[in-house]
Amino acid sequence: MLVPMICPECGLDLKGHVCRACQARRTRDGMLRHQRRFLQTWLAGEIDLRVKRIDGVLHLELFDDRWHSYCDAEMFSVTQRDYVSELPADLCPNCITVFNTLVAKAKEV
Repeated sequence: MLVPMICPECGLDLKGHVCRACQARRTRDGMLRHQRRFLQTWLAGEIDLRVKRIDGVLHLELFDDRWHSYCDAEMFSVTQRDYVSELPADLCPNCITVFNTLVAKAKEV
């Protein structure tokens, strides 16, 4: 018999330990923290950024996670990616916002 539990993060009644939404948020937060070293390497000019176009919108792919963008758009259906050394002008505004925030943090040593 399953005993109903409450998600410790959002308070939702569930059958597991943490609800899927909180688990997804926790995973994304960890992946965004994981970008720091990659962004420091990019700032040093040693690696390129990767971009993918979804429905006409250019998104910036996370380092070490080719299935998600900085704005959290899922990129499972897109196989074509391009490498760029600088941010394209037509990049998704939400990707730019998250990216710039993380770059500012990556500059802090």
